[in-house]
Amino acid sequence: MANKKSLKRGNFYWYHGAPYLSVTQILQALDKPALRFWFGREVYRFFMNNPMASEQEALAAPWATSGIAKNRGTTVHSIVESWEHTGKVNMDIPEAYRGYAVAFNDWVNEFNADLLLHEESVRNDEHRYGGTLDLKVKIGGEIAIIDVKTGKDIYPESGLQLSAYKHCDDIEATRIGVILLQPNGTYKFSWMEDEFETFLHVKKIWEWQNKELLTAANYYQKGV
Repeated sequence: MANKKSLKRGNFYWYHGAPYLSVTQILQALDKPALRFWFGREVYRFFMNNPMASEQEALAAPWATSGIAKNRGTTVHSIVESWEHTGKVNMDIPEAYRGYAVAFNDWVNEFNADLLLHEESVRNDEHRYGGTLDLKVKIGGEIAIIDVKTGKDIYPESGLQLSAYKHCDDIEATRIGVILLQPNGTYKFSWMEDEFETFLHVKKIWEWQNKELLTAANYYQKGV
């Protein structure tokens, strides 16, 4: 399997020189009210603390906050990676993130999950899309695709993302679910419904919105 970083360029995954739409990029076609609320709140908070700030500085503030989330995501990735390589969840991480390790460890033990794949690039040749799934695990005799989150809640679009991964070639999963890790050491877990047909409709909308980009990338080229 090729390194996922070598496969992902721009809005596409590339397989044998052919562009496959990124699942996460496709989902950008959806309106996300929670994201808009978060953005507006962060701009407001910045102005409250910096009343003399420029418009440009205020509009950049949410992305500074998201840098913190990026560091959190990198740490959580290392937690899962240690489980992949050692069979144990690493607790030797900065105190600020240790709660996520505790939560993930509790989930692994309570669901008796066996890891099959982690951070694996997958694709669907028929519908020409690709992505990178978080976890493929065995739980109670069933194969499941699991997404690991650290945000505020579990949102419906996660089900669309997981449905897309579930229908990728050679995955052979029967269930999809999301685990939301919390900094206080707790977690929320939810099994999601397979909504693949809805995902394909969203994909059509994204293609309609980005015809020029797809043409420039030779996405419509016959025989690719």
